[in-house]
Amino acid sequence: MDKTTLKKLEFDKIQAKLAELTHFQGGLDHVLNMSPSSDYELVNKRLDETEEAMEFLRYGEPGFLNNLSLINNHVRKAQINGILSPYELLEVYYLLRNSRLAKKSIDVHKYKRLGQIAATIEDDRDLEDQIAKVITEDGDIKDDATPELKSIRNQINTHKNRIREYLQNFIRSENNQKYLQDALVTERDGRYVIPVKQEFRHEIKGIIHDESASGATVFIEPISVVEHNNKIRLLQLEEKREIEKILSSLSSKVALIADNLLHNFRMLALLDNIFARGRLAYKFNAFRPDINNKGIIEIRRGKHPLIGEEAVPLNV
Repeated sequence: MDKTTLKKLEFDKIQAKLAELTHFQGGLDHVLNMSPSSDYELVNKRLDETEEAMEFLRYGEPGFLNNLSLINNHVRKAQINGILSPYELLEVYYLLRNSRLAKKSIDVHKYKRLGQIAATIEDDRDLEDQIAKVITEDGDIKDDATPELKSIRNQINTHKNRIREYLQNFIRSENNQKYLQDALVTERDGRYVIPVKQEFRHEIKGIIHDESASGATVFIEPISVVEHNNKIRLLQLEEKREIEKILSSLSSKVALIADNLLHNFRMLALLDNIFARGRLAYKFNAFRPDINNKGIIEIRRGKHPLIGEEAVPLNV
């Protein structure tokens, strides 16, 4: 069907309404790339899919379409030995989890067409669990992702607590009050410092890391905590290396199942399209038409779907 005819039929407006009912970008793209068909078998298949989606929606929404994102770039990155970020791995996790839930949620005996789609999905519970063990829902690395990381972070916290304890005692001391601009402990470049009045900068032995915009305050790391701060910096480098090791390992595993991930994404995008059609059918109070391959068109009490309740039923 040519574009002019589609425009006159306001197909683009129906398409836009359908797109609004998708859950994620994959489904949206799938909808926008759709076009009407005159293929009898294909039309029947699409009607079957929509009818099954409507039946499924009677019992609730397909939760396996939530929290999905485009993962094509993540997969390509992993395939060229790139290291995925924690948040990119989290998005891969959601795809893995939702792929498994889709297979579990769609009864292949009750929903023939949807079941055929779900049956092609490949889940990987091992990798799904491995990512969940390492990445938080906010896209951060968990403290206990590995025993090594847990040990490093415990050591960092121990040194930080010792520094804070020393500096808290320092700023509470009456002998030091006159030197301080504020009685607080802050950070500069990842190191704990205290705010000292400019005129007393030489009274506090330590390293100056910064000064205020007005120049009235300098931020000094007292000499007594330098060693602890140095140790923290070294531990943070160890932490970074351990995190890179964790992310590299998971990224390699993503690369190994790249084809399955991309296939699953396409299948979930197709399901998103189908369920959007089911929602739109309910919204329009639509009924499945009986179709034929003889070129016969008969519409009884048909209503223009874009006009709403004010539409006048027509027979064509």
